[in-house]
Amino acid sequence: MRIFLIIIILFFNIKSFSNANDIKEFEIEGMSIGDSLLNFVSKKSVKTQIENKRTSVYYDNDYVSIVLKDMRNKLSIYEDVKAVIKPNDKSYKIYALEGLIGFNNINECHEDQIRIADEIKNSLNLKVEGDMWNLKKSRLPEVIKDIRYIDFDLKKDLSHGSFRTGCYDYKEGQDILMIMINSPEFDKYLLKTAG
Repeated sequence: MRIFLIIIILFFNIKSFSNANDIKEFEIEGMSIGDSLLNFVSKKSVKTQIENKRTSVYYDNDYVSIVLKDMRNKLSIYEDVKAVIKPNDKSYKIYALEGLIGFNNINECHEDQIRIADEIKNSLNLKVEGDMWNLKKSRLPEVIKDIRYIDFDLKKDLSHGSFRTGCYDYKEGQDILMIMINSPEFDKYLLKTAG
């Protein structure tokens, strides 16, 4: 049943892969890269999430990834959605989107991650496999045992953005499958800060 749900995610919640020319044409729960987050949640909610360091993940304070708690009761496919924005940008432009689904078993997460990566590859007619890698143990938060990613850059120079799937193997509680759409600007930033 879960794989059927994920295929629906790819074909109905993210706009048609085969006709897309720009990362902005893809959606997660009706939101796209470049949209203002204020079209979906209140300014007060965004500010509260930015200020809450426990629920926000900062990248050198240039970007912040926030959980869109106000949208939870409106979500049709994902259990949670996160948006990456610049905390000092008053328009709160979206630079990346993450859809999250919980799993009770990391092996099931990995199986669905592979299926989704295959769907992305086939739907976009990509000639390369996704780049599969695990985050170094030294970079893992204390509550996580392992994180495995599969990345697809839409162009080698990252001028068109990327898709990422990730399985987060938590030491306690539910494991998480994440599907992410990155803008070209955010991809370049991540590449620059990874070194």
